[in-house]
Amino acid sequence: MRTDDAGMLSGLFGTGGLTPGRDGVELVFTYPLATWEWALAAVAACALAWWSYRKLDAPRWAAASLAGVRALLLLLVLLLLTGPKLIKPIETLERDWVLVLVDRSGSMSITDAPADAGSDSLRTREEQLRSALQRAAPAFAELARERTLVPLGFESGTFDLPPSEANAGEGRDNTNDGSSGNGSASPATLGPWALSAPEGQRTNIGAALESALQRAAARPLSGIVLISDGRSTDEPGRALVRRLIAERVPVFTLPLGSAAALADLAVVRATGPGAAFANDLVPIEAVVERRGGGTAASASIVELVDTATGRVVDQRLVQWPALPTDTASEGDTSASALRPPQKVTLTTTPSLAGRSSYQVRVRSEGTAAGPDLVPGNDSASVAVTIVDRPMRVLSLDGTPRWEHRFLKNILSRERSMEFASLVLAAGRRFLAEGSINLQSVPVSHSEWDAFDVIMIGDMGPEVMSPEQIEQIRRRVSVGGAGLMWIAGPGDTPQSWRGTPLADLLPVTLDGDSPLRTWDRDVTVAPAPLSRTLGVMRLSDADPASAGVSVSSGDTTTAGAASADAFWPAVISDPATGWSRLRWAQRLEPARLKPGAEALAFGVPVDGVGAPTPLVLTMRFGAGRVVYVATDEVWRWRYGRGEDLPERFYLQLLRLLGRESVERSGRPALLELSPQRAEVGQTVRVSVELVDQSLIDARPASIAVRVEPTDQQGIATDLTLRPVGGGGPGEGSRTFVGAWVPQRAGAYRVNVTDALLSATPMSLDAVVVRPDDELLRPETDHARLAELSRVTGGRVLGEGELSELPRLLPRREVRIEGIADQRTLWDTWPALLAVLVLLSIEWIGRRIARLA
Repeated sequence: MRTDDAGMLSGLFGTGGLTPGRDGVELVFTYPLATWEWALAAVAACALAWWSYRKLDAPRWAAASLAGVRALLLLLVLLLLTGPKLIKPIETLERDWVLVLVDRSGSMSITDAPADAGSDSLRTREEQLRSALQRAAPAFAELARERTLVPLGFESGTFDLPPSEANAGEGRDNTNDGSSGNGSASPATLGPWALSAPEGQRTNIGAALESALQRAAARPLSGIVLISDGRSTDEPGRALVRRLIAERVPVFTLPLGSAAALADLAVVRATGPGAAFANDLVPIEAVVERRGGGTAASASIVELVDTATGRVVDQRLVQWPALPTDTASEGDTSASALRPPQKVTLTTTPSLAGRSSYQVRVRSEGTAAGPDLVPGNDSASVAVTIVDRPMRVLSLDGTPRWEHRFLKNILSRERSMEFASLVLAAGRRFLAEGSINLQSVPVSHSEWDAFDVIMIGDMGPEVMSPEQIEQIRRRVSVGGAGLMWIAGPGDTPQSWRGTPLADLLPVTLDGDSPLRTWDRDVTVAPAPLSRTLGVMRLSDADPASAGVSVSSGDTTTAGAASADAFWPAVISDPATGWSRLRWAQRLEPARLKPGAEALAFGVPVDGVGAPTPLVLTMRFGAGRVVYVATDEVWRWRYGRGEDLPERFYLQLLRLLGRESVERSGRPALLELSPQRAEVGQTVRVSVELVDQSLIDARPASIAVRVEPTDQQGIATDLTLRPVGGGGPGEGSRTFVGAWVPQRAGAYRVNVTDALLSATPMSLDAVVVRPDDELLRPETDHARLAELSRVTGGRVLGEGELSELPRLLPRREVRIEGIADQRTLWDTWPALLAVLVLLSIEWIGRRIARLA
């Protein structure tokens, strides 16, 4: 049809330029009828028209003509009822979607990814990621041209990745989906997208996949590209996996990091006494962990380094046991987290007064050990204030027994100690000896405060007044002095039942039954706690050279500790004769107080009967108590002279004296419990007033401020309220408050109250997330491989991202639509046709004289 004719017809019928057979215009019906239906309708119309005019008294040709007009009219009405219209169809192509999920968690900073082939060097997972994206940039550009490419970063949530500067004008779909994310950091523009620094605290692969599927809901999804190390705090749920399978969405994964099970050695914390005497054997306790690294056994070395000189002053070998092979399937390193942390005690003997700083660090043993995943957690710092003054000891005893004599000689030779020795004589008088001039038992708080450690031997309470006994209790519980009991067959501990000092005994004195004693000789074996507290070290053996290992063990029984290199085996050998103790109390476990802990055990020489605690310790208030259930240690002099008894007692005395020297000269004490907490965990903040003038000031509260050291969080002001009270007429001594950290990081707790402004006090606290993924830094490539397998995807190598355009299935959808349409049943030509037929029939009927 010519253009002018088509335009004329379009104008004539009012179809808006739509002409059948031109530019794909088609005639269709709203309610189409099949051919046989039209044929049936035509027969029915003809039959009805014939029936209507069958009795017409007119020529046959006239009747047939009128019947034909009526049949045409009926068919025209039926035609108009079917809704004829002209349409111009159009076909659109909806491109399929490709979702790219890029891990932006903190584990990307771990250096365990292999570098170029042939090189032994390593790089971070982030560097591996950026290199892979840079190499695959042309492939992603091709995907963006042919499909809808949606790049998403994910950690605990998902967020859009903006295009790099070079690709900012390519119009990628980067509409933010409202998910949480970290997009504020300064981005690097390598590769197709701008990547912010990986700082997420956790990775949720399951939640990221769920969010991505919601983003692509009702869209043709070609596949998901997941780039991660596989470590996640959640698992892709069964419902999610079934959905991926049902919708035929393959997941292509690119594992980052090392495929081998590398370990991360970490120093969880390092603690030591706040203060100690010069030339004291100072114990530093460290808690170390081995995270990851598979199930095989291994060993590590924990070192104590003097920060000022860089010299290693002590080291211990830690044995990590093998895990059962059934704890994990092949390739799964998560079972390595089943290893419990281990405690290691390192010691040093500082000689210079002042603040001494040390660093505890852990490293793998041997040159064949692999790299450490997170070098930043391999060390922890600890500081100890060294006081260069003699420790002051007061020894009280009821008789000049052999134990007392040898102990007096030990104290008189020890230059780092000053002592006063009082032995009860006739007439309730005391015989005084020692470097401190003291003629009688102290009678005032100030006199008791002059001593760091008080020793009570086999002596009853009747030789002191109730006030003096109460003063001893106060000096220990409030002043932090140490108290050592040395039992004897006469008075200690039975005679102290019912006195204020009965609470300072680690054994209960219920009823009138005395404590039992062994009816046979015993030898001594150290308890595991002795290593932690730095006592019972009667040998100078080097634990590292001796091959001493540290392993978790029972702290309530005499066991493996007897093999300690610091403990000479001959002391526990009854065959020597001199190692046998002829008298010792048999302290049954049922009589021990809940806070009592064993430092050494008495082992019967005939092996009949279980060992019982021989040396006990417990905390009481601010001080510490040690109870020695024998007075026969002097017998060791027959083996090696006075060296063994001297080491035995001096180490116990130094243990007791540390709490006292830590509190001396300080008006108040600030404490945090715990000092290493988790987000949301309640931290107890307490201030204990030591200076009597501060107690007499009766403050209603103490102000404390908690500030983040990185200056990124918000400071918190706390008001500590008094708890309990002092004696009659005294103000409260302890003030307590609670702090609940809401953000991980390092904090400093400062006492800001004006009452304590003359003596600044502060403590550092560390807050970690319980789900911090750096606590499990090893990769989990097995998880990624399984996800790809079940969804019909594939595990890609670093250089195989460029093959994605070929690997991803085509899922675009062709959608047929209508660009334009015009109905014909409501046009004037249709109405005119009906009127014309009606008019012809009416005129014909008039002619036939039937109208």
